[in-house]
Amino acid sequence: DCNALWIEDIPIVDISDSTFTSNNNGRVGSQICTKCAQLTLQSTVVQFNEKKVPARGLHIFRHCMSSFTNCQFLNCNISENGGAIYITNDSPENNRTESLTLADCTFDKCDASNGAVIQGSITCNPTIRGCTVSNCNGGHYIISLFFDTIQQFVIVQDCTFTGNYFAGASTSDA
Repeated sequence: DCNALWIEDIPIVDISDSTFTSNNNGRVGSQICTKCAQLTLQSTVVQFNEKKVPARGLHIFRHCMSSFTNCQFLNCNISENGGAIYITNDSPENNRTESLTLADCTFDKCDASNGAVIQGSITCNPTIRGCTVSNCNGGHYIISLFFDTIQQFVIVQDCTFTGNYFAGASTSDA
């Protein structure tokens, strides 16, 4: 499932000033996969040169304090959930603190069956500031966040959404 970095269950991961380009070699999967407790991506590019083989940018497998600042996710494309970022919780007994911050990030031409930019099952109040989301045109919804516990707020501030289209529809059965 992981094509560039697999980061096991360790306390802190800090990735900065890095570029991950087309690390899928014809396989479906993610550029980066992690079960860490705290993840920081800063000034990092995750991109695919072509959309021939589906692959996602990043998969977070457990509750995590995650922060993405000044990152670019380009051409992330998968036929599953979470095009650029996918957050799951594969360990129900995991009761670590969770946070999600996206600041000054660019998401361009990201597609997925659900959550072209991000799809996640989370327990926190997410903050999305100063991000640009453009040309995401496949699947159901651009940002899909599902809350495991009742949350009081979601912050989306100073963001630009342009040229996006989602194929999904909202129904009472969803």
